Amino acid sequence: MRAALALAAAVLVVALAAAPASAQVSFSGCGTPKGFECATVPVPLDHSGQTPGAIGLKVARLPQSRPSGILIALSGGPGQSSVSAASTFQQTLQPALRSYQLVVFDQRGTGDSGVLDCPALQPLPDTVNYTAQDTAECGDVVGPDRRFYRTIDSADDIETLRRALGVDKIALAGTSYGTFVAEQYAARYPNHVDRLILDSVVPPSGVEQFTLSTFAAVNRVLTGLCGEGRCRGITPDPSADTATLNTRLNTAPLSGPVFGPKGKRLPTNIGSGEDLFGTLVSGDLNPVLRSAYPGSVRSADQGDRAPMLRLFRLGLGSPPKVKDLSAALNVTTLCADTQFPYKVSDPLPARAGPMGAAEAALDPNAVAPFDLNTVTASSVGRSCILWPQTPTVPAGDPTTLPDVPVLVLSGDQDLRTPNEDAKATAARFPDSSYVQVPGNGHDELGGDVTGCARQALTRFVAGRTVGAPCAGLTNLIDPLPVAPTRLTQVPPVRGTGGIPGRSALAALATVDDMTAVAVIRLFNGAKALGYGGLRGGYFTGTFANSTGITTRLHSVVYVPGISVSGHLQQRKLDLPPTGTLTVHGGRRGSGALRLSRDGTVSGTIGGKTVKVRAAAQAARANGALSIQQLLARLPHRAQLSQR
Repeated sequence: MRAALALAAAVLVVALAAAPASAQVSFSGCGTPKGFECATVPVPLDHSGQTPGAIGLKVARLPQSRPSGILIALSGGPGQSSVSAASTFQQTLQPALRSYQLVVFDQRGTGDSGVLDCPALQPLPDTVNYTAQDTAECGDVVGPDRRFYRTIDSADDIETLRRALGVDKIALAGTSYGTFVAEQYAARYPNHVDRLILDSVVPPSGVEQFTLSTFAAVNRVLTGLCGEGRCRGITPDPSADTATLNTRLNTAPLSGPVFGPKGKRLPTNIGSGEDLFGTLVSGDLNPVLRSAYPGSVRSADQGDRAPMLRLFRLGLGSPPKVKDLSAALNVTTLCADTQFPYKVSDPLPARAGPMGAAEAALDPNAVAPFDLNTVTASSVGRSCILWPQTPTVPAGDPTTLPDVPVLVLSGDQDLRTPNEDAKATAARFPDSSYVQVPGNGHDELGGDVTGCARQALTRFVAGRTVGAPCAGLTNLIDPLPVAPTRLTQVPPVRGTGGIPGRSALAALATVDDMTAVAVIRLFNGAKALGYGGLRGGYFTGTFANSTGITTRLHSVVYVPGISVSGHLQQRKLDLPPTGTLTVHGGRRGSGALRLSRDGTVSGTIGGKTVKVRAAAQAARANGALSIQQLLARLPHRAQLSQR
């Protein structure tokens, strides 16, 4: 588990005063992103001037006739492109765009700003599984110029852009890694900062090499997920279950097939606590995946590997394209920025001793339910220990920060950038407003479905008291049940006993499971939502604003012995799906069902008439949302694939 887990999906937004006539940037039509104008702004490779060379920053702006200011949106990661996400920024930052003109640019080493590329590193599953050797080889590919891709270099680039735009003061807003860029800029150029918006905060000291605040937050996050009886019937203690599985993984991997798209068998292996930890943290940006975690761990502890293996593979997602997220820039910046017990300017043989001493000083009680093996394996210090010797100085913890208005947003389910770090950062500013978004993970403005983070931004930009806009609201998704391993674990239908009734409910449970996987895929940015069934078969699925979610089931197996085929349509996402299902479960468990708009399911199974109301539509009384309620509340559903 690499520190990229603490930095993924970063966004930086910079608000500037309206550009005067002295602005030096000349914009023209660019086609992509659609509706924007583009320009290239040159910045020095080395801001000290000792090494010659320049980088052209790709910049785009949304045309606006008479803006009173400018908003610059900058993605982080580090490594993400901003220009390719311009239309997403246009939506998520809409409250501020009533006054400000939107400008985006790709940071150096990303997108169309001289993107760094390590071809051997980019195709790996994601940025959390790089070994020290992987990272070191990438450092050799990047070459000696790797010393010019620190966060302070990006902060200096912002200053160059500010001057080119001809403005005096800027307001900075960042998400995740973007908050660190904003803090570094504010520390270096305090006289040019108007205000700060910090969303999912990396503290001004930067990434801590062991991400101990993340490990310390695990028990709190799992308790919050399962509070108010939400995990009744699933587990009495998700942290204890996690500890049990983590211990098991120290001696034997969890291996087996996962049924992927078109039902293809995908050999899958969870080989360590690091893999388990990565799966949990991947839920920061995928609330349905997070809701599946307690039940999947419980299943694994009870001997059913399938749910956990599938969740692990879903959590990995697909490798990003280099212009969307540069793995090379990610590791280059992390290895240059992070404070280690050694220095990356030290010879390689001098690093092992200090690193080992730091690991030996760790407290095992501080990282439960995980263990020190997981902590050290996931350390960015371990990942960078073979980084080629580089004469660089990491960005330090600023001694002073500007006395300006600051808005701090933090999700109470966020493990990448936990509440504890956000609160400590807010305390360092004399004039800060702290807003905790209930039930949300990482990226509050992009992930909150209640609208309270957006309301906080609206008030803050308008100069009003922010207050407590999130009081009484939640983003929590109801934890998903433990998957049955036999038909007798499915309750019978009242009035239709035995196999026919259980088969009908097993078919509905199959639909619920399929829906959960489709929404996980939707949040992962997949264009095709289809995937395999938990125990066999597959489904295909599409999503569009005009048609909703359409799915076709092809002998999908969730409950052993029961396969389900059929076609479902969910045009309005706040209503149940409609359509027909064919159920195959032997002589007494086979038949056909029709799903109606009001949630009623009726048909004939094993020659008996069954009529039930889909359990997934039952009223929630435990302070969480159903998956359908989540879908209905997504403010920008058409942009999900771009998150």
